[in-house]
Amino acid sequence: MDRSWRKVTTPTCMVLLGSALLLTTAGCGSRTANSPAAAVKSAVSTTTSRPAPPPTTVPPPPTTTTPAVTTTTESAVGAWSVQHGGTLQALVDPIQAFDAGVSQLSGTGSSAGLTQACQQLQAGIQSAQQLPPVPDPAPQQEIQTALTDMNTGYSQGCSGTTDFNTLSVAHGWFSQAEDQIVSATGQISAAVDSP
Repeated sequence: MDRSWRKVTTPTCMVLLGSALLLTTAGCGSRTANSPAAAVKSAVSTTTSRPAPPPTTVPPPPTTTTPAVTTTTESAVGAWSVQHGGTLQALVDPIQAFDAGVSQLSGTGSSAGLTQACQQLQAGIQSAQQLPPVPDPAPQQEIQTALTDMNTGYSQGCSGTTDFNTLSVAHGWFSQAEDQIVSATGQISAAVDSP
């Protein structure tokens, strides 16, 4: 072990003064008038005490109100649901077919079910991307996120791979997208059914 560092032979004293740390090499414990300890005592006794900080008050929580769904929005969401809700619901079937295709691949080694599910997924994603936005921003955001996740899952799981790790990752994306679709359809139903 290399012990070539330089030893400090002069005693060092550290004195904390307010928020400053003073280092000195003379008379750490000395009580003489010129010692660091006496200088600190003198500095502390001659400094004026700081005024107490003002009391902190906790502001009241912000009052946020969720805008009520208006009758106009309800009817617009209802009309959207009647016209386009089926396309949204149809996205769930190819996701479940993808899972069945992966099971078939692992059981029999056949990728036919997976290939068919990927074709359905591609058509479903393309149809859903052509939908006009939902007049309610909350389910619209869920749908956009679901489509992004489905595209990611599609690019990973429908690339012709038979690697189960890759297919498992794709399944995770599809499963997450399915949850978002279910959430969006629930929000649409709630908006339409609200009193």
